[in-house]
Amino acid sequence: MKLPGTLLLVCVLSSPAFADDRALCKDDDLESAKRIAACQSVIEANSTDAEPHARLGDAYLDAEQIPNALEALNLAVEIDPNQIFALERRSVAFNEADRHSEAEQDLERLIQLVPDQDWYHYRLGYSRNQLGNHEGALTALDQAIELDGDYYWSRIERGRTLGRMDRDEEAGNSYAEAARIRPLSTSAHTQANRHFGWADIPQRQAYHARILYTLDPNKLTLRDWLQEYVGTDVAINLTPLDWAPPPEVQEIRYFQIFAPVDARDDVQKSIEDLINWFGGRSYPMPETASVYRRSYARAGGEDLTPFMTVEHRKNGSPPRHPPQDVFRGLFQLNVQPFGPGTPVIAPVWGDTLPTQIWPLRDGASAEGTATFTAMCATGPGMSAILMGCRPDVETVPLGQINWNVDVTTDRIHVPMGIFDTYKISFTQRGNITILGKTNSFDYDASYWVAPEFNTWVASIFTVGDKYSYSQAMEVVN
Repeated sequence: MKLPGTLLLVCVLSSPAFADDRALCKDDDLESAKRIAACQSVIEANSTDAEPHARLGDAYLDAEQIPNALEALNLAVEIDPNQIFALERRSVAFNEADRHSEAEQDLERLIQLVPDQDWYHYRLGYSRNQLGNHEGALTALDQAIELDGDYYWSRIERGRTLGRMDRDEEAGNSYAEAARIRPLSTSAHTQANRHFGWADIPQRQAYHARILYTLDPNKLTLRDWLQEYVGTDVAINLTPLDWAPPPEVQEIRYFQIFAPVDARDDVQKSIEDLINWFGGRSYPMPETASVYRRSYARAGGEDLTPFMTVEHRKNGSPPRHPPQDVFRGLFQLNVQPFGPGTPVIAPVWGDTLPTQIWPLRDGASAEGTATFTAMCATGPGMSAILMGCRPDVETVPLGQINWNVDVTTDRIHVPMGIFDTYKISFTQRGNITILGKTNSFDYDASYWVAPEFNTWVASIFTVGDKYSYSQAMEVVN
């Protein structure tokens, strides 16, 4: 029996296969070829529905088949002139085909339909920028940013527009805002650094140059520029600095990398620096990077408890920092090898303590030995028993360490600025033995303490062949 056309269409549209194709046609995560086939199947069943044509055009767009994309999207708009998705994707296809005037028309129509969608204003700014209408682009981009001030690409496009108008300081500010949104974006920092340089604002230029050079130590032109900016052979006069914990309300934002130690000697570095000038890359690149905020509270005695909030991560990396309390906000001396809630292992000092370097002054130093000791009361349970703790045993010695600390003065540049600091360098060599297994607990650390903040503005923590390097970006509070 032959079914009437309308009834046949109803049967097709209600079939499970058609429902599957319709879902596949809408699936943005599906590979383009499968999406295209699914959309074509839906259109064969019902060619008067605008959405499958729009989805087909989007699939062709993802496949970089621009003529096919425009053909499908034109059909979608012909069927429904107000089809939002079709107009949106067609504007992108027009841009890809360098037909920016037609993209502008689609985006102006979209803004009439959905005036509060910041992305349409951003794309309108991009299209006008491509047409050389920079004033019109700036108007559109300002509206996009008013609707969403944290959209990275609006800030980037605004910086590009202002740069083409030779308004370098404003362009630098816009790229700096993009870098605020994505502080590990080298492209945003690169453009901000360039435009602030052209605008002759070295302090702003240096902020971005320092981050760029830290993310890629092979950028030797940045290194040389920064050295000249900071200056050399500058007399540093600091009054002795007594220790006091930083204010608990003081929170500083830090930029941190985790990287391999550069094991080359100075001669090898000098030779390979010549290679770098011609595009070579001989300096080890950071493996991860992050941005975090840090403050302290008194933990009791000589220890401070760090509080940390991670804001951004590159390569999924957490900030490399010691999780336990830190000695005077500097040295990581206490450890919990079995994790939170287990006994703390802390040093019991001999005749000499690191506190002897305070008040800080150039040339101060101290050295001595300490016994790593399990503090049984800090974490009862099986882990305490494994360390040798018993009901009548409060502390268990686990190993010896030798340590030394030196103080010098140093002028340092970090993104936050140039600071005259006390550089405190700490070295520790020792072992911890638990259940007959001995593990080394060796590390080197340097902290650049700025008297005006009563804490460090830069730190390097080295264990084995890896190190973490943190630099202050700004004071949050």
